[in-house]
Amino acid sequence: MSGTDVYKNSEAEFRNWAPGDPNNQNGNEECGQMIGTGEWNDVPCYLNVMAVCSSVRGANVTFILINNPMTWTEARSFCRAHYTDLASVRNMSENQKIKELIPAGQKVWIGLFRGWMWTDGSKTSFTYWNVNQPSSVVSYNCAALYFGAAGKWESYTCDFQRGFVCYNGSEEKQKEVVPLVSKHVVKVRLEKSPSLGLKDSAVQDEMLQQGQCRANRLCLPVGYNVAAAAAAAAADRAGGQDCADLRLQT
Repeated sequence: MSGTDVYKNSEAEFRNWAPGDPNNQNGNEECGQMIGTGEWNDVPCYLNVMAVCSSVRGANVTFILINNPMTWTEARSFCRAHYTDLASVRNMSENQKIKELIPAGQKVWIGLFRGWMWTDGSKTSFTYWNVNQPSSVVSYNCAALYFGAAGKWESYTCDFQRGFVCYNGSEEKQKEVVPLVSKHVVKVRLEKSPSLGLKDSAVQDEMLQQGQCRANRLCLPVGYNVAAAAAAAAADRAGGQDCADLRLQT
């Protein structure tokens, strides 16, 4: 839960960590749970434990124990589907109410997790995670866009090699037009005599010239529209007169 309609004054800053927590042991403790003493500790999100959901009606909050063990991500999805969310603890009074729900010797998920932030240190409430992300099986500390899922985010290990996007926060840079990058396959047709091989320098030069000719027709200036791009692609498929086929003779 978030927002001024839920949290008042310094309630969003309330914490009740057990001594030594959070410590992010082994770099994979991203989620928070409450233990029988009412104190909190950070643990791996893939653990299967009970959860406490919250049901919010105006200023009134009710806490519900879910005694079906599940991962933190599963618990959050369950609470959001059936109630309001995983329990957010705003003060010691609410902390005590949740503590009283915990069966002897058990621990429960609460809605606390290690927040993701940008590399400049800024945080944001906006997220665009793919399904079942960030992973509840293993904890990764870096994220990448997956263009196969409309640019949604997925978590990865930070040593995983990917392309990257740079950012300049100045208003002047933000106003610049970013060119659309796409990939095209350029095909050339070769008619040659048996005496010339594909590794022949004359053949390779002509292939390069024709490939550049066809590619240039698809590389329109920044600001082109979709119709113009489609027309250029259609002309290329038709084999325009300005990009003749190779006909090398000896």
